[in-house]
Amino acid sequence: MYASERKRKELRQTVSSVDRWLETLNLQVEVERLNKGDLERASQLLNKTNQMNLSTRRLTVAELWDWSQQPGHVLLTFRVCDKFGDYGLVGMASLAAGSEAPGAARMVDFILSCRVMGRRIEETMLHSLTCTARSMGAQLLYATYIPTSKNRPCLAFFDHSGFQKLNNDDTFSWVLDKVYAKPEPVGLISEAGSLS
Repeated sequence: MYASERKRKELRQTVSSVDRWLETLNLQVEVERLNKGDLERASQLLNKTNQMNLSTRRLTVAELWDWSQQPGHVLLTFRVCDKFGDYGLVGMASLAAGSEAPGAARMVDFILSCRVMGRRIEETMLHSLTCTARSMGAQLLYATYIPTSKNRPCLAFFDHSGFQKLNNDDTFSWVLDKVYAKPEPVGLISEAGSLS
């Protein structure tokens, strides 16, 4: 793993931009609905990831599974690999639709391991979430950032994501008449919109 990361860093020194680096890495993201085989790892991400974590909610394995099986709830997992190796399951995000505001889906979780932050995985996750929310019949996707002492990187990402701020500094929204653009250097193996 350390050797692979060293190769990635060496490659970064030889190219002129982050997008060119990501294109050269052949970065791929696979999106799936949560399944029982990934439940332990998803729970670990939920309970231990602090920096790129929208709400920092904590649930047991059983609670997470139960939540994901409720009507109107979708929990997606994100695996990442590149030409140097497999990062594994490094991200997860969840949506709740219909119960709180008709026509809207709420982003409950948005979590990404710091190992892959800043590699356009965040934007790829937003693309998948907007596809999924649209397929659930929502016209609006919104996310409320809940601050902690460690998750300022998540707020900084949303501040520059293109999502619009609502009435306060901590809620962001996307009108679903269009999907969030997938960053070109990143390959998307599964379209999340087809998963709901």
